[in-house]
Amino acid sequence: QYLHFRPQPEGMEKMEQARRLLSRPESTVRMAAGELGYYESSYFIKLFRKTYGVGPGEYKKFAEDRQAAPLLKTEE
Repeated sequence: QYLHFRPQPEGMEKMEQARRLLSRPESTVRMAAGELGYYESSYFIKLFRKTYGVGPGEYKKFAEDRQAAPLLKTEE
């Protein structure tokens, strides 16, 4: 109900991969964006926020604390 933006299937796959990358302690938002082919970090951040309702930096912070799942807005 909160998810207003649904990327194409290949875009959604990239966003899922971004979540996995951001869950790694050594990864940064800029590194994740670059690995996924987003050379403008600001565009990656915008897409991540539109997809999940939180920015990648916020997600990373909470993922490290194992509290990321309740933050994400998804359709029900």
